[in-house]
Amino acid sequence: MHIHADKRDTKDYTVTIAYVLDDGHKDKRHMATMESDEPVVYNLIVPAESNMQAIQRAMEITTMCKAEDMTDFITGHPLAESKDSLTHEEIQQIRDETVDKLIFRNWLSLEPTSIQCHLSEDEEKLFDLTQVNIAKLQESIGSSAEDFLKELSDDA
Repeated sequence: MHIHADKRDTKDYTVTIAYVLDDGHKDKRHMATMESDEPVVYNLIVPAESNMQAIQRAMEITTMCKAEDMTDFITGHPLAESKDSLTHEEIQQIRDETVDKLIFRNWLSLEPTSIQCHLSEDEEKLFDLTQVNIAKLQESIGSSAEDFLKELSDDA
């Protein structure tokens, strides 16, 4: 059977991918050695046919960004500190250590803490919706606290 799929229109999607050091995946231990323990957040605008396609493409792009980051694996190594240049053997030693410790594999295979995706044109609507939901949550917390305190005083 041969099927020819129709071409669908693409739209711009905003995809936000976040990596938080102490998330439940427990796969970001090596991030503790970074200069900051702030989350690593990628914000991407991706043309795609769907949310899923946008997320998949954004993940590919962030993997490429992380691979580019890895090209600077020598700078932070103790062997390179206070040296203007390194020998080929020293560079090879640093590379071998990073491979042995699975640093490259661990960095590339990090599981995102969060992935958010929406049509870029809907962003303002979504921000408004989020503000409404936060206001409702705050109102609900106040009511719940009031009810709890009332029960405590009734039981006393």
